[in-house]
Amino acid sequence: MEHLFFQIDENNPSEFLTAYHSETLSIDWSLCDQRTLMRHIAPLTPWLGFKHDDVPLAQSLSQYSGFSGWKVEKIWIGDLREAHEGLALSPAATIAKHTASFLQAWLYYGLLESVLGKKIKISYMMRPNENDEELLYSRNLHFCLRQIVHKWRLADEATKRDMNSHITKELRLVQTWVSRLAAWSQESIRTRRDIQYPGFVDLVAQVLPAIVRLAESIIETAIYAFKGVVVENISGWQIPDSVAVARRRKMREAQWCDFQIRLLEETTNESTMEWCINQDIKQDPTGHDDCTPLQCFRNNVPSGTNPQQHRDPGCQCSALMPDLRELERILLAGGIPLVSVTFRDAKMELIVHAFSQADPHNYTAISHVWVDGMGGLPNQGLLECQVRWLDKVVTQLPQSTGGGKKFWIDTLCIPRQPKKVYYLALDRIRDVYIYASNTLVADRLIRTCSPEASTETLYAHIYMSAWMQRMWTYEEAVLSRNLIFVLKGDNFHPYSLKTHPSMMHTVSVVWRALAAQLNRLRAKKSHFNIGHIYRAFRWRLTNATQEEFLSVAGMLDLDTSSLMEAEGDERTRDFWKMLGNLPLDIPILDGPKLPIEGFKWAPKTMMYPNKTEISTDVSDHQAYCYEDGLRGTYMFIPFSQVLNGSRDHTNSIFLIWVTGSKQNTLVSDDRMMLRVYCTESWPMSPDHMPFDSLIIGDPKRTIPSRGKWFPAAALLRKPDSENTVASNGNVELKCAYVGRVLVERLQVGEVLAPEPTVMFEGSGYAREDTTGQWMSKKLCIT
Repeated sequence: MEHLFFQIDENNPSEFLTAYHSETLSIDWSLCDQRTLMRHIAPLTPWLGFKHDDVPLAQSLSQYSGFSGWKVEKIWIGDLREAHEGLALSPAATIAKHTASFLQAWLYYGLLESVLGKKIKISYMMRPNENDEELLYSRNLHFCLRQIVHKWRLADEATKRDMNSHITKELRLVQTWVSRLAAWSQESIRTRRDIQYPGFVDLVAQVLPAIVRLAESIIETAIYAFKGVVVENISGWQIPDSVAVARRRKMREAQWCDFQIRLLEETTNESTMEWCINQDIKQDPTGHDDCTPLQCFRNNVPSGTNPQQHRDPGCQCSALMPDLRELERILLAGGIPLVSVTFRDAKMELIVHAFSQADPHNYTAISHVWVDGMGGLPNQGLLECQVRWLDKVVTQLPQSTGGGKKFWIDTLCIPRQPKKVYYLALDRIRDVYIYASNTLVADRLIRTCSPEASTETLYAHIYMSAWMQRMWTYEEAVLSRNLIFVLKGDNFHPYSLKTHPSMMHTVSVVWRALAAQLNRLRAKKSHFNIGHIYRAFRWRLTNATQEEFLSVAGMLDLDTSSLMEAEGDERTRDFWKMLGNLPLDIPILDGPKLPIEGFKWAPKTMMYPNKTEISTDVSDHQAYCYEDGLRGTYMFIPFSQVLNGSRDHTNSIFLIWVTGSKQNTLVSDDRMMLRVYCTESWPMSPDHMPFDSLIIGDPKRTIPSRGKWFPAAALLRKPDSENTVASNGNVELKCAYVGRVLVERLQVGEVLAPEPTVMFEGSGYAREDTTGQWMSKKLCIT
C-alpha cells in the first residue's frame, strides 16, 4: 500500500538512479535517511519467509517455479504434498505454510523480477515494523517500475512488441492463479482444504491482495510507458471471500453504506478500494441503516415528499414560489422556463423568464439531488435561504463562462400537474442542459472537498457522492456544455478530461480507476451510445422508474415524445425497437428482463448493480432488434440433448464436452470441457427451465482460453418450422431466451486427472451431462 501514498522528492533522483544501474535490487533500511521513510500502511501483509534470495533470476514465472523446485501443476489441483520433493514426509500444517510462502514469493517477487529482468532481494520490498514483524513494504515500487518506462523509450519496435507481450502474458498467468486460489476460500471448498492442509487457505488469503495491488501497478506502468500501443488493461482481479467479508464488516463499523461498498468493489480495483478506506471518503453516514448492496435508501427520496432543508439549522425562512401560470404558459408555448432573483421593498422574489433562442446561453442549469435539501415541486416553492445561495453562486461564476443571473432548477421549473405540462417539461430537459452556458453541480459531499485537494481526492468525492448515484444527473452531465462542481468555500472546479495524477505515473492506479468512471460524464457525442449509458446506469437509482428510458432516449437524441405515449414494459419495448442497432452482447447482461414475447432477452431496466458491461465500440453493435426478436451472428454451442436448470445444487451445475465444428474455422482445440453454472435468476427446484444451447457475446467470436470464466446466455431452440432460410441457403435459427449462466473452461490437466481434485470430481467420477459444438451461427433470439 505504501506506493499509493509515498511522495517522491523529484529534486533527488538518487534512489531511482541506484535502482536503474544496479543489477540486483536490495536495501539496508537502517542506513536510509529515516525522514524519507514512512510507516506501514494498512492493510498489512506478512512476509511468510520463503527463501527467495536463493532462487536464481528467472526470465519468466514458469522458469521461477522450475528454479525453485516446485511443481505448480500439483498445487493447481490441490495436491500440495506432491508439489515439492521436500514435503513428502512433512506434517500437513508445515506443507500449508511452505506452499503458501512459495506462492507469495512466486507471484509477488517472481512477477516483479520477470517484468524488470533484475534480481530483487527480499529486503527491497520487505521491511520489519517496530515490533520486528516482517511485512511487505512497497515504498520502492516506483523506483524499480520506472525502469520499464526508460527501457521502452530506448527500445526498437520489435523489442517494444516483445516487452508488451511478455508483461501481458505474465500478468494473465498471475490473474489465473489468483482467481484459482481466491476460489478456494469459498466455504464448500475451504472446508476440504482446511481438513487436508490446516491454515493454508488463511495464509493465502493474507498475501493475495498485495499480489493484486502489485499487478495493478505493473498494468498502470505499462499503460503509461507503452504510449501509442494497445495495452491490455487486465481487470476483474479476485480476492478471497474471507478478505472481502472482513473488509465489508470493517467498513460498516466505520459507517460506510452497503451500496457504496459494493459500488467500490465492483467498479474500481483493489488499490482504489483500500486507498478510499484509508482516506475515509464517504457520504454522510446518517440515513444508511436500511441500505442494501442493491440500493442506497438515503438518497432515494420518495416522490411527492418535500425534502427541503435550511442551509443553517437555525434558519426559519419560508419558501419562495415561482409564478405557476407563467411556467405552464411557457411550456405550452414550446419554451423553457428560467428563474432569477430580484428584490422589491427589500423582499426577495422569483421572476420567471422564457428561454430565448436569440440569446441561448444566458443561463446556468443546476444539477443536484433532492436528498441534499433543494428538492421539491414548484407548487411548494424553494426555501429562501437555498434560493439566496443559488443566486450567489450563479452570480459568482467566472464571467468567461457566461450565464448571467438566470438559472434553471427542476424544483422550480418542472410542474407535476397537469400531466401534459409535466411531460412537456421532461421532454425539454435535454434542451435545458444543451443550451445552458454552465451546469453547476451542487452536492453535499463534493462541497466538503477542498479546492487544494489532489485530483484523486477530488475524484473520490465526486464518485462517492449522491449526485453520482441518481439517474437524471447522468443525462444532465452528459449533455452539458460546461460542467462545474461547487467545492468547499463555494469554490468552483470546471470539470476537464485533461487531468493529471498526484501519484507517480507508474503507480497512479487510483487516478485511472476513478477517471475511467468520471470520464463517462463527458463522453464524446460522436461516439456516445447505449454501451456508455449502460455502464453508467448500472450504479444509478431512481424512484421515477417510468422515466428511465425517457432519459436514455433524450441522451441518444431519439423521439422522447413518442415514448411517452406508452407506459411500463411497453415503453421499454418501444425504446429497444426504436434504438434498433444493439451491442451483440446485450443478451448476456445480468438483471431483470422484459416479460414480452420476442423481447425476453431485453433488459427491463439498466439500473441493476452488476459487473457485466456491454461494448461501447460501435463496430461491435452487430445485433438488430425486430418485432419478433433480436437478430445477430453469435458464437453458438448447441447441445445433443435438453438440460433442465435451476439454482439449487442438484441442477445448477453441468459438465459439457464441446468439440469444434467445421463451420467455425476459429476453433483451435479439438475437445474441451465447460462447466456451466445457473445463476440466481434461475428458479429453485422442483421448478426448472429447459435449455439446449449457449451463446457467448464476444463479437469476435473467439474461443475462451483454458481456465477462463465467462458469462453466457442459455437458449432453447424452437421447432425447425419456425426457422428462416435465406436465399443463399443459410438457416437462421429461432431460439427462446432462457437465462444467464456463468461458464468455466476447465484446464486440460484437471479434466484428465482420474481422481478428484480440489475443483473437479475427477474424470473417473464426473458425469457428462451432454455434448456440444462450437459454431458461428445466425440466430433470432426471442
